[in-house]
Amino acid sequence: MNRRMEPQTRTSLLYQQARRHHQLGEFGEAVGLYGQVLTARPRHTPTLLYLGEIAWQTGNLDQAVVLLTRALAVDPQYVAAHDLLWQVFKAQGDFASAERVLRRLIEIRNYDGYNYYHLALLHREIGNRSEAARLFEQALRFKPDDGRIFAAYGDLLQTMGHTADAATKYRLALVHDPRNASYHYRFGYLLTWCGQTQEGIAHMDRAVLLDSGNDGLRQNRAQALLKAGLLPDGFAALKRNRLRWQGEQVSGRLLVYSESDLADTLQFARYLPQVKARCDSLVLALPKALMRLFSNLQCVDEIVEATATVMREVPAEQTVAFADLPMVMGETLEAIPSHTPYLFADPFLTHSWVKRLNWKSFRVGIFWSRADEQQASILPGSLEQLMSLPGISWYSLHTERSSAEAIENYSLPIADLSASLRDYADQAALAANMDLIIAIDSPAAHLAAAIGRPVWTLLPFDANWRWLHRREDSPWYPTMRLFRQHQPGDWDEVLRRVAEALGPQSRPFRQFQPLQGKPREFFAETAVTY
Repeated sequence: MNRRMEPQTRTSLLYQQARRHHQLGEFGEAVGLYGQVLTARPRHTPTLLYLGEIAWQTGNLDQAVVLLTRALAVDPQYVAAHDLLWQVFKAQGDFASAERVLRRLIEIRNYDGYNYYHLALLHREIGNRSEAARLFEQALRFKPDDGRIFAAYGDLLQTMGHTADAATKYRLALVHDPRNASYHYRFGYLLTWCGQTQEGIAHMDRAVLLDSGNDGLRQNRAQALLKAGLLPDGFAALKRNRLRWQGEQVSGRLLVYSESDLADTLQFARYLPQVKARCDSLVLALPKALMRLFSNLQCVDEIVEATATVMREVPAEQTVAFADLPMVMGETLEAIPSHTPYLFADPFLTHSWVKRLNWKSFRVGIFWSRADEQQASILPGSLEQLMSLPGISWYSLHTERSSAEAIENYSLPIADLSASLRDYADQAALAANMDLIIAIDSPAAHLAAAIGRPVWTLLPFDANWRWLHRREDSPWYPTMRLFRQHQPGDWDEVLRRVAEALGPQSRPFRQFQPLQGKPREFFAETAVTY
């Protein structure tokens, strides 16, 4: 470059070159040229802005804040710097600073609906729903034709339980953007949740047509179909390429294996007698924690541990996952094999608990948290309203040491038995001695229902498909009652309903019955070697 040209002209050319490199994603070259511009013009706000943008794009958030703050020190009205700075603060998790910058933007340009929209999204994310709703209304005053705002407002109203208002907002979003696949899906999901299944599925089908390459939409549509009770359609939509066994008769060994979700294994074990009728030899691959529980099933010929090495080496003519069994069986809502028990607590293990339990009170087993599912978990402190009920002895069904620490920290009158619960066979034996089990959506709830015990299952607002929509009973388990959140995250209201239902009139409890016969010989002829 000609160094004899005017300094202002030379700086302008450097800035233009930097912008070209920046737009091409050549950040190193752009930063070098932007640096030369700042050397000549330290108060050049566009350069400070774009250096801040590069810092943000490359994950250097603290540096981005410094650069953007410098730009605003030069020009406090610089809208572009404010607009980027709030996003950087949000990425840092500093929601208070992000809100401060957005409110400053509103002061500068109070006619810009998008500033209200972004502030509404921020408040929705931090859980301040009422303020978010007010801000969405403000945004729509200035942007009444933007489908994004209507759809986001609909999302908020749905989480608040205002389903009719949410449906209105989704309809308006589609008026302004009728080819938006996401809006069709969200509206369709809400309609199916409200029981308007046919119209809801039509919108979800439209979403898949508009975005045919989106596997996530297809999977979500399948989940919505299952929640609506349309099991054949939902399972067909979920059908995976790995599915090998299609339900035909197998001459030889059929391997049924467990995956990471133990709830699927416990729930769909009900199909094992039907599976056995279609093969010569039924082999199960299970996590070690389930092997002893399943060893007393008469229809099972062999059990192996579900490790990668064993799974590769076990000989079998066909394989299928537990999660795929309803699909293979062509299950419908009306034909679910709901008889229980289909899993069985070992009588000897069950009898071994009796001297440790209070047989003169109503015995309740309780399971309140899962490390892998925070949305479905209840904070131990919230359980206090149940603990104050008279005439109840509480027993923890948790196997982890952390449950004992929670009981101790919150001084809960719950007997911690985790040291004696080695696996699900022990948990089943303890549950078999309970008059009632109260549990969040968890393998513990499935296990207790599978052995035929009365279970009250506590569900989050947007529960798993297996619990269907808005039902208080379960077609999978005749002894189960469902308590659902009416508002997302509101477990206190759920526990109030549970406390009311636990009145003395609803507490028939069993007296201790000594075990007759020889416990160790109960399963002598049917036990599976593993």
